[in-house]
Amino acid sequence: EVKFFNDAKGYGFLVVENHPEDVFIHSRILEKTGLQGLNTGQQLLVRVEPGDDGGQVATIRLFVGGGAGSPQPKI
Repeated sequence: EVKFFNDAKGYGFLVVENHPEDVFIHSRILEKTGLQGLNTGQQLLVRVEPGDDGGQVATIRLFVGGGAGSPQPKI
């Protein structure tokens, strides 16, 4: 889930299941998938890799839920 993303600075942080700290995301990852930006609270499917200061997003896809009762994604 997107905690925040600053379009002007080109980075933000995500809250990711099974990661104790927020995960860094840079606009370069968004550009690779054709995304323009992220909104707070937006659900994502991500692959996290270790970074210098903790985890950082390596790949990203938007999560499109199936409605109430649908299983939640493991991120």
